[in-house]
Amino acid sequence: MKVILADKRYQIIITDTGIGVNESHQTENHPKLERGLGLEEGLGREKGTEMGIENIRARLNRLHGQKASLTLQENKPSGVICTLEIPLE
Repeated sequence: MKVILADKRYQIIITDTGIGVNESHQTENHPKLERGLGLEEGLGREKGTEMGIENIRARLNRLHGQKASLTLQENKPSGVICTLEIPLE
């Protein structure tokens, strides 16, 4: 995990080396992930509720509106990179 402060925004980057998400399940390519859904689909595991991701996005939106974001990306060769961007207020 690392935290960067730049342009009056905190950027919190969390990485892991687990199963990850394939390219079609990354935030920018998968519309369900924009709502916090679909993370488990197609990964050979039972589909979860993804309630955690959805709750984080809802809370960020309630506190900061469009100024905050949560994105998921593939961490090559395996895993996920989760990036939270939160305005410094």
